[in-house]
Order: sequence, then structure tokens, then C-alpha cells
Amino acid sequence: MTPRKTYFFAMAALMLITLSLSLLGCREDQLSYDTGLKVSFSRSKLSFDTVFTTLGSSTKQVMVYNNNKNAVEISRVWMSGGTNSFFHINLDGENDLSQMSGMEIRGGDSLFMFVRVEVDPQNSNNPVLIEDAVNILVNGNTCSLSLEAYGQDVIKLRPRKGHRIDTTEVVMTSDKPYLLYDSLCINGPWTMNAGARLYMHSGAAVIAEGNVTMKGEKSKPVRIIGDRIDRLFDSVPYAYAAGGWNGIYLMPPTNSTPTYSFDYAEIMSGTVGLFYYDTISTTKPTLALRNCRIHNHSRYGVVLHNIEDSIVNCELSNCASYTLYLGKGAHRIIHTTVADYFRYTTINIQSTRRTDDPAVLVDNTETIDSLVILNSLFTGVYGECLAFADTVREDFKARYAGNYLRPDSAHNVFRQSFYKYKEYKYYDFHLDSLSPARGVADSLTATHYHLDRDEHDRFPIGEQKADAGCYQYHE
Repeated sequence: MTPRKTYFFAMAALMLITLSLSLLGCREDQLSYDTGLKVSFSRSKLSFDTVFTTLGSSTKQVMVYNNNKNAVEISRVWMSGGTNSFFHINLDGENDLSQMSGMEIRGGDSLFMFVRVEVDPQNSNNPVLIEDAVNILVNGNTCSLSLEAYGQDVIKLRPRKGHRIDTTEVVMTSDKPYLLYDSLCINGPWTMNAGARLYMHSGAAVIAEGNVTMKGEKSKPVRIIGDRIDRLFDSVPYAYAAGGWNGIYLMPPTNSTPTYSFDYAEIMSGTVGLFYYDTISTTKPTLALRNCRIHNHSRYGVVLHNIEDSIVNCELSNCASYTLYLGKGAHRIIHTTVADYFRYTTINIQSTRRTDDPAVLVDNTETIDSLVILNSLFTGVYGECLAFADTVREDFKARYAGNYLRPDSAHNVFRQSFYKYKEYKYYDFHLDSLSPARGVADSLTATHYHLDRDEHDRFPIGEQKADAGCYQYHE
């Protein structure tokens, strides 16, 4: 064979190989109308957490897959609920359903779909199930994604921009949740009945200048929490992120001495849980916290200065600074758990903790009339659980009995002192079966508080000793 023929055949072979590779590479772009081809979604159902009516939800992502070798063309996209659907989708950057026809998906490729929901008022006190489906038609085959959400009507408390809401009296019932934007200043009594829920927008605060009464019950607690009721991730609700709202502030008395009564109140995930600090008044209001849970705040849990307080059967937990601050006044703490594990977790969803702050700080004993701590549990992983800001004077009136006040270096006090987001396990400050706080409580005191925060008997049959803290061990 001559060199010229050899060159010709070599070039022909090279061109043939190049053409073959080109044809193979284009198969993913070659449209196929084979009726056996279809697309699929990355999940069969998309569920949203409860959505406040007229406010809208966060946006969720779904993939539309073409697992075929050839490209396919979308013939039609529609909602089963029609054009008035509460669900809204965006497919590959397009919001208009009518403009999605003709979209191509290359072989082995996918498109992004984003879904959100905005629910009209439902004229119902209870959440209403909203269902629909998005459908994609390809080559005569329909692929459907089920959609569901719960729409909840709310009572909105929204001041004019740059103002706050001022009112002389507020009574909140369990009929519908309340949603507060900005600041609510209550000059007179504030009452929350059993089952009442107050959702706080970012930066929202309640300033109470009169009596406060929260009438929660075990089965119907009063709840105050941020308004982000969706999720950061599947296993991480926004409710687990501290600092979502400002705080509850009890203002010093002016013309009268208010009383504060909290029963089965849950105050969670703000900047400050409950704050009373007065340096001027000569009279002291009274505060009773019973069976409450004040948890996960990015600064303080409970701050009390110049007040007479009683804290019984309460859980105060996970705050970035002092979980409990006690200043001037008289303080009585019985069967209360203070657990300090803020940011002790496998995912950082909370602000940085000030590790030099004790869980409980007693400030300036010269101004404290009396301090009683009975059958309580103060612990955590950041050093001091109970600290005094100054040297305790000799005539300081204090009484301690039946307490467990030690750091939890062995992590054996509670059922769950870590937040394990991958396992969907959140903090649980009920006692572990081997907890060193079991059986250490003063029995005489416990007989006067024989039911714990869960309403379990502190002296069940066969048990002779009560446990420290607000939870009696219960299998």
C-alpha cells in the first residue's frame, strides 16, 4: 500500500471514529417521543409544616429526573387544583405553567423545581389540611407529585411602621394563635388562657406594665415562640434556633405593685426569656413560676432583680449567658431544673456562648433578703453551675437542702444532653436511669410538691425517695 493510500485510509478511519463518538455524544440531546419514556420526581410527596394564612411558606426544592438515554420534551404542566391552587411552582426558572410546555430535559439530566404555598384565610380556629398535586406530561405519561400543607388562621398584631402597639388590656384565648410584629406595650393586665399561643416575629417583644396571668395546663400549655414554624433542614426546625425574637419584659411598678403568675408557660428560642430588673422602686412585685419551661435563648433565660419570686417545678435550660440571674429581692426555688448545655451540639445553629458565665448567678448578696434552694438540680458542661458575684456575708439568709449542684462532666444526668440532628434527637432534660440526681431530694419538702412537672408522683409505689429537679425519673 502506498503512503498516499495509507494516509487516506487513516484519515477515513479517524473521521469515522470522530463521527461515531459525536453521534453517541448527541444521543442525550436527541428528542425521543417513545411512549415508554417518562420522567420522575425526587420524592413522591412534598409536605409543608403549618403555614400561617396570607403569609406564605418557605420554598422547598424538588428534582425532576429524566433517567432515559434520550432527551424528552414536556408536553404540559398543571396543578390538579386548577389555577386557584394555593401552591406555586417554579420549574427551571419559569413561574408560568403555560410557558413550561416544550421544555426539554436531556438524557440523564434533571430540572430544578421550587414549590411554595400561600394559603387564604380558612375561617377556622384549627389548622386546615390543604392538598394538591403538580403533574408533568411527557410522551403521554403523567408523573405526579403530591403536595400538602396545613393552613392556620392567625390574629395579627401589627403596629404602624415605626410605632408600637399600646393597649390597656390584653386577653389571649386558645381559639386562634396570635402573631406579633414589633412591640406590644400593655399598660394594664395581660392574660393568656390555657392553650393560647403567641408567635413572635423577628425583633418582637412584649412590654408588660401591669399584672400578668398565664393560665396554662399540662395538656394545654401557654406557648410563646418565634413565628418561623418551618425548618432549616428536615431535622432542624427553626424553633431550635435561639434569638428568633426579642423577649418578654416585665416593667417596674409606677402607681401600683403588679403580680405575675405563670402556670405551664413555655417561652422558647428568643433573645431573652423573662426579664424583670428594677433599681428604683421601693416596693417589690411578686412572681410565681409554676411548671414552666423557659428554654433556648441567645442571651438570658430569666433575669430577676428587686422582686419576690417563687420558682417551682420549672425547667430553665440552654441559654447563652445566665440561665437564671438573681439580684435584689427574695428568691425561692424548689424542684427546679437548670440545665446549661447551650450549643453543646453537633450542628452550630445557635449564637456563641459566653463560657465564663455560670448557669445561675446570685448577684450582690447585700441586697438579697433571702435565698431558698430546695430539691433543685443545677448542672451543665460549662463550669460553675451556681456562682455568687461577691463574698457571702455572715448573716446572709439562705437555705439549701436536697439539691444536686454539679457540672455534668460524665453526661449521665439526663436522657439526652446532646443535640444529634442526624438522628432527630433533641435535648431531653428528663433524668437518665443512672442519673446521680435520683433519690437525693429532701423527702419532707417533696411531700408538699408530690407531683412533678409531668404530673408524675414523686413517691410512686415502691419508691421511698424523690429526685432533684422538676422531673421525677419515670420509665
